[in-house]
Amino acid sequence: MWHGRGGKDQRGGRVRAPSHGRLGVVWQFPAGEPTALAAGFGDLAACLGVRDLLDAGDPVAQVHAVLATRPGSWLLIFDNAPGPAALQGVLPPTGNGQVLITSQDPHWPGQAVDVPVLDRDVAAAFLLTRTGSADQPAADQLAAELGGLPLALEQACAYMQAAGRSIAGYLALFRQRRADLLARGQIPGYGKQVTTTWALAFDQLQRTSPEAIGLLRLLACCAPEQIPLHLLLQPRPELAESLGPGVAPLLLPLLEDPLAADDAVAALRRYSLISPPVEGSVSVHRLVQAVTLDQLAADQAGEWRQAARSLTRAALPADTTFSGSWPIIAALLPHVKVTHNPMDEWILGWLARTAELLVLAARTHSNLGEVEKAGRVAATALAAASEAGDNWAIGWALHVLSLVTAVQGQMTDALPLFDRALTVTQADPALTDLQLLLQINKAIALSGLDRYEEAFAAARRARHLADQAGTVIRLVQAHSALGQLLFDTGRWDDALAEVEVLQEDLKEPAAACCDHGIAAVICFHRGEITAARGHLAAAVPHARRIGNRVVGPLALAHSLDSEHADALPEALAVLTAGFAGNTEELDEIEDLLADAVRLATKIGDLGTAKALAGHAVALAAESEIPHRQANALYCRGLLDHDAPRLLAAAERYGDASRPLLSAKALEAAAGTFVDGGDRGQARAAFTRAVDIYASLGAATDVARLRARFRCYPGGPSEPMSPTS
Repeated sequence: MWHGRGGKDQRGGRVRAPSHGRLGVVWQFPAGEPTALAAGFGDLAACLGVRDLLDAGDPVAQVHAVLATRPGSWLLIFDNAPGPAALQGVLPPTGNGQVLITSQDPHWPGQAVDVPVLDRDVAAAFLLTRTGSADQPAADQLAAELGGLPLALEQACAYMQAAGRSIAGYLALFRQRRADLLARGQIPGYGKQVTTTWALAFDQLQRTSPEAIGLLRLLACCAPEQIPLHLLLQPRPELAESLGPGVAPLLLPLLEDPLAADDAVAALRRYSLISPPVEGSVSVHRLVQAVTLDQLAADQAGEWRQAARSLTRAALPADTTFSGSWPIIAALLPHVKVTHNPMDEWILGWLARTAELLVLAARTHSNLGEVEKAGRVAATALAAASEAGDNWAIGWALHVLSLVTAVQGQMTDALPLFDRALTVTQADPALTDLQLLLQINKAIALSGLDRYEEAFAAARRARHLADQAGTVIRLVQAHSALGQLLFDTGRWDDALAEVEVLQEDLKEPAAACCDHGIAAVICFHRGEITAARGHLAAAVPHARRIGNRVVGPLALAHSLDSEHADALPEALAVLTAGFAGNTEELDEIEDLLADAVRLATKIGDLGTAKALAGHAVALAAESEIPHRQANALYCRGLLDHDAPRLLAAAERYGDASRPLLSAKALEAAAGTFVDGGDRGQARAAFTRAVDIYASLGAATDVARLRARFRCYPGGPSEPMSPTS
């Protein structure tokens, strides 16, 4: 059984399809009226060869008898059935066939399938095909105006063909004369239009459930999607006297009696005029809204719009600082925007206050590492701020959204958000501090795309502007960002200079953790173990202040500390703890993947290695970012002992301007070549790895590598002898 929103396309009559493959007979009955249904059975009986028996008995029984014994399969379609009672006694009890019922009533026993409206792309393609037009932009716009409703689309095409109008011409006329056009357009085989189809439902509801009509009028004044009935339909005694005389008798029972509200929802669902309720919210098609209001006189429509405005305002929480209020605000905001005049002083003030509070909440969630929650709150804040025209809130909401997008690993998507926010802040001198922060974080996002030249330019510009403005906290962050970029690209002496240029007490906790992590990693690689552990100790109080959330360089430094102590399982545990507890912050944990897989394979933990390698491969899928492709090659190369793949990883790390990881991939490739007996390839890979480590000043790695290769004839520190 299929059911859908009012206005589905239905065609009466029969369809014979003897060559349809499995089906010998296909027959469609117009089930909306008993007389038409009975006539359809008479026609089918005649076609099945029992015409001579029509005077002797019931054609329904005769059709059932023939179908029960017919060897081939068949399909009967009962179209637009008003309800289960209308089909009692007419459905075939037996036989080798199937029955399909279409209805606007969703309350059917057994299996029912809700048929949604067409997607915009599909609807636009239908318009182009039916009209033979190539005007894609006009088809897209008209598909949106008609909301993908099949009957409205078919009706529009019929009108265009009859009147000779183009899609663009129909679209322009529809925007001026919507109600008139919805009543025009004759579809072959179907004698109704959108308006007449819904008018029948409205008339029936007016007689049987007037409160449902009241609810539909209220919904017509809201935004079409996700209307929160559970928030709007609450007792509001203070509004009783302000409701218009045409509104109060229909609306007050819905506010005061939850059973009356449920009955009204069920009545509207019976005619598929609204969507199924989901967590107390329903949606209504935009054309249903339009036709509902078009049927009212101007003063009546005004009364219902005022009622919707009063209810949405009354439903708004008084205390917007309470976190429990934010989901309510998010649910009501689209409807507040529709029901209120955008220039209303009250709504502008409320939107501005709410946006600023939501921005503060989003920033708090972001600082606590609650990335997804920060994104949801920031999106709500951006909508409110945009309506209010509050540049401060717009800029900060965009910043949080860009940051959330970046830390989730979607660097390419984050850049346009950064640019939008920078456009807002550059036009307002009062937002200089935010502009600096955006420049710094954009630099980090660019580094995540391996676009280091642009990243350095953005970070240096931020450092220069922060120094000019005398903004210490942004100056610290700019130095820290530059330190991270310099570390990634192998300019370690410059990196140390950047992270150590400012005093410790000037640094915010996250920047301090990052700086100490970078310094510690460099010191471990250079064999300065005491200095490295001093940086780790200095980072402890800063890490506590940010809830010990993962900071990539600091996690890597702690892992190296355990590795230097030959505690490889502990070194791996430090890295995998980041994956277990901070999966929202992809930019931080992504940089730990390569070392985590290296350690896991080294200690024989293949389960962990395979899981992490799978994560790296998934990130690289359909990605053009060099370091992501390199990570996938490196992790798979380690697992499969695939030296050529490890060499390819080294090349891609080189393309990404990440020399340390390139050296590690070359080292792994050399070891794999040795195990395979290819000493020439091993020597070449070891030599390249040593050269890179030496350029970084990584004395520990050079010494380890030379010691390891000394075990094999022909190592770089020992030329091959004739005997070897």
